[in-house]
Amino acid sequence: MRIYALIYTLCTVQIKQLINTTTRGDASSFLGVQESGRTRGDASSFLGVQESGRTRGDASCFLGVQESGRTRGDASCFLGVQKSGRTRGDASSFLGVQESGRTRGDASSFLCVQESSRHKR
Repeated sequence: MRIYALIYTLCTVQIKQLINTTTRGDASSFLGVQESGRTRGDASSFLGVQESGRTRGDASCFLGVQESGRTRGDASCFLGVQKSGRTRGDASSFLGVQESGRTRGDASSFLCVQESSRHKR
């Protein structure tokens, strides 16, 4: 019985150590993740996230967030926030706040505050 257990352990270790050019395996929570030119996987809470030219995923609480030219997502408490030319979202207590030329929002006790160039509330 001990010989069979030893053979099984050796085979399992050998399988986990197989690495080719586009696949890498971490022995933490799954056998392997794809790590090709534009795809990387972290072994924290899911199998892999897309990380192409404009898409990145963090392995904290969801599969991935869009990070295109004007959109970024933080993996704290929601899927993603819009961050276009004049809109930014912070992942603290709500989905997003407007942050245009004269409007800014902080996620402390209210949703948004007017902050123009002449008066501040």
